[in-house]
Amino acid sequence: MTRRQWLAGIVGFAAASGRPGPTRSAWAARTEDRTRAMNTLQGLIHRYARDPRDAWAVVHGVRAMGSEWSVYDGTRAVDYVLATLVKMQPVGQGRHLYVPLEIEMHLNSFLETFLSVGVTWQHPVRAENRAYSFRDLFDHARMLFSFSDPGPDPPSGAHHRESDWFAWSLIAFPFGIPPRRDGWQNAFGEEIRIARITAMGLQMLEEATAPLARAMERGELLVEKVGVHALSSGGAHLISGVISAVQHGYTRGDAAKRLARQLDIVVYRLSTELQLISRFYQQNQRHPLANVYELDARLYFLGHALRNLTVARRGGLFRPTLAQQRQVQEAESALYGIGDRLRGMDLEKIRKLDYVLFQRLVGDASYAHEALRLAFPLV
Repeated sequence: MTRRQWLAGIVGFAAASGRPGPTRSAWAARTEDRTRAMNTLQGLIHRYARDPRDAWAVVHGVRAMGSEWSVYDGTRAVDYVLATLVKMQPVGQGRHLYVPLEIEMHLNSFLETFLSVGVTWQHPVRAENRAYSFRDLFDHARMLFSFSDPGPDPPSGAHHRESDWFAWSLIAFPFGIPPRRDGWQNAFGEEIRIARITAMGLQMLEEATAPLARAMERGELLVEKVGVHALSSGGAHLISGVISAVQHGYTRGDAAKRLARQLDIVVYRLSTELQLISRFYQQNQRHPLANVYELDARLYFLGHALRNLTVARRGGLFRPTLAQQRQVQEAESALYGIGDRLRGMDLEKIRKLDYVLFQRLVGDASYAHEALRLAFPLV
C-alpha cells in the first residue's frame, strides 16, 4: 500500500468525525477492498459508458470519472454533448436552448451533472449551427423551468409525471444564482425562486420520511416501503438538491437544521434499507435475474446515499457521530462487496436478457464510483 493510499483512508468519514479511527492494519485492509471495488466500477464504466449513441450512459460516466471523461473516439464527453445534443425550443416570443427530455431522462440532469464536475460557464455550446456558452444553456434552463406550463415540445412536459421532478433543477440552479439574486420571471410569466423550491423540497422530504423518522427515534427497523420510496431514487436526488441549495447559501429559516435531520435519516436507512431490500427479493425469487435485481437495488441505494453524505460532509453540513461513522463504514464495506460480485458477473449476458436492468447497473455503478471518488480523492 502506498503512502497516498494510506492518506486516502484518513480523509474518509473517520477523519471527518475528529475521533480516533481504526488501526493502520484495518485501514490497510479497507483501502485494499476500496481500491478493488473502485477498479471494478471503473472497468464497467470504461466499457459501457463511452458510446455516444447512449448519451445518458455517457453523462453518467462524466459523473463517475469527472469532466475529462471521453467517448470511444477520444472526444471529451462534455464537448460531445454540448456540441451535438443541445436543441432550440420556441417559447412565446423567444427561442431557448435545452436538452430534450428523451435524452437526459430528468429535467436538467445533464446540466447539474456538468456543474457538479466543474464545467465552466465559458464552455462552448452549439445549437442550430450557432455558438453559445454553457452559461447561456444555464440561463435558458432557468427560463424554461415551470411549475405549470410544460411548453410546446411534448417531451419537455413529461417531467411532471414525477412529484419531485424539480430535484435536478434544484441541484443546478444554486450554482449560478446566489441568494441575493434569487428570483426571476420565466418564459411563461411565472415568478420562480430557488428559496421557494428549497422549501418545497424540504417539506416533501419531511412528509415522505416521517415514518422513517419515527422508526429511527424508536430504534426500530423499517419493515415496509413508505412515502420516500415513491420519490426518484428513494428521495436521493431531492436530498441532493437541498444539499446544493444550503451549500450555496439558501439557509432561510432553519433549512440547514432540517437538512441535517434528513441526513441523519439517510444514515439510519443505510442498514435498515438493505434489510428491506433483502426481504423483498426473498419473497420474489421467481424472476431468473432476481439476484441481479437485488444486487442492483443495493448498489442503487448505497451509491446515491453515500454520495449525498460525502457531499454534505465536505460542505460542512454533516459531521457524523461515532455511531454514524461506523454505520457509514459498514455501508462502504457492503458497497465493496457488491463490487466483488459485479467483477464476476457476465454483463453482456445481462444486456441481452434485460437491457433496462443492464442500463441501471451502468448508471448505478457510476453513482457508486462518484461516491467513493469524492470520499477518497487520493486513491
